[in-house]
Amino acid sequence: MDVQTINEPACEQIPSLQAAMLYRMAQELLNNVRKHAMAQCVSITLDGRSTQEVILEVSDDGKGLSPQAPWASRGNGLGGLQERAHLLGGTLTIFSEPGQGSAFVVRVPVGSGPSAYTDRHD
Repeated sequence: MDVQTINEPACEQIPSLQAAMLYRMAQELLNNVRKHAMAQCVSITLDGRSTQEVILEVSDDGKGLSPQAPWASRGNGLGGLQERAHLLGGTLTIFSEPGQGSAFVVRVPVGSGPSAYTDRHD
């Protein structure tokens, strides 16, 4: 496993509830790799180079996803990940080819999204 943060001080500026959601998303993605991918290697990157967004990427060298099976209904939590990204005002993009592994890229604007995911408790 390779874990990397890029511009860690910017990553530390993420509101705590938003950071917790990103952590849970990374946890779910790693769980999916463990259960389904049959991967030898997995890489996690948290990129905070931009002051506007944080990018979480989890990639593996596993078996990949079949294009015939809609990933959101596969029962492996990916639909919930898409929903979490959307709640944070972000996106989840999946890059995968059968036999070529997968990459999951979550882009989340820093400090945006619903008020439930900011540090303010009015």
